[in-house]
Amino acid sequence: MLKGAVQEKVRGISDFTYVVEDASVLQNALDSLENVKKAMDAACVKQEGLPVRQSPRKRKLNVKSVDYQKLFHSKLPLRKRFKRSKSKKAPKELGNSEEENMVEEPYQDEPLASDSDQDLEDGDEETDVDGLRPSTLEARFEGQINVNEWCKCQHCHGEALEDAMEFRCCHEVINAIGKLVFDGSIENIKCITQHEDFSALINPTVLMQVGPLLRYRRQTGSTQNERSVETDRKKAEETRFQALERIGETNRRANEDCERKAKRQRRSGADVAEFLREKSEKELKIRKEELALKAKEVENEKEKQAQMFKTQETMITNVAKQQDQMQTLHMAFLQQQQQQTQAVMVLLERLAKK
Repeated sequence: MLKGAVQEKVRGISDFTYVVEDASVLQNALDSLENVKKAMDAACVKQEGLPVRQSPRKRKLNVKSVDYQKLFHSKLPLRKRFKRSKSKKAPKELGNSEEENMVEEPYQDEPLASDSDQDLEDGDEETDVDGLRPSTLEARFEGQINVNEWCKCQHCHGEALEDAMEFRCCHEVINAIGKLVFDGSIENIKCITQHEDFSALINPTVLMQVGPLLRYRRQTGSTQNERSVETDRKKAEETRFQALERIGETNRRANEDCERKAKRQRRSGADVAEFLREKSEKELKIRKEELALKAKEVENEKEKQAQMFKTQETMITNVAKQQDQMQTLHMAFLQQQQQQTQAVMVLLERLAKK
């Protein structure tokens, strides 16, 4: 009778299956159940007066290290839902004492999760554009993390920083380290403050010119994002309304929206005539101003030509005077030369007579 009761309990064990997704774990559990069944059959054959043991089904479910709510409802990967068991793998043939103390844990042979996996389990924290977490910057600001631990350029000083967002090294700023890597200056300098363009970038005049542009760019980007979000929201509401209401209600609501729009007012003939008169007066005034400007341009051109003619006449007169002076000097030179020639001839005649 005892043997029959034990066999019925063992049949219940064979019907029990773990609801897990890994085939290897399921196979290990089935092998362990077969070992327990064989060991209990052998024990019942040897001792007919053995008291009824604790139900293997209950013993199987008494696993303290497994959180089944976390197992079936967690969003983490399957291999991260269990902790690795420190117990050694049970042999195929177990004794009576080993059978009673045996505990099966899912994924007991899987490696332990790393620190990064533990951080993911704790929850992802939003990071800024440089990949830094606000909690990290706050810890630096409060002095929990020393400057030497996060400064890589050896030029950071916490005394000059006022906000937690400023507690970052230039090697942690993507744009700064990208500049050093792009022009190859990272091989010669350690800090962005030693770069040749840094002094120009912190010039007050440059900052006054660039600051409003960056502010306008950010405001424009945020406005566009808000508009797109508002448009998507309206589209989603319209889709939801159309899905929940009838076609007639949708058409009626569309007609009501159209009626709410302000109608365009038509202008009367008097308004059109007044508009045309004002337009013609403005065009006539502009035309008169253009003609006056052209007349002034013509007068200025005439004055320039007259001045040019006067300048040319003055130059011609001066050239003529210079030519007359040159001719006078040339005639005087010829007369002087003739006189010298005559004097030489007279002197030669006198010498010949002697």
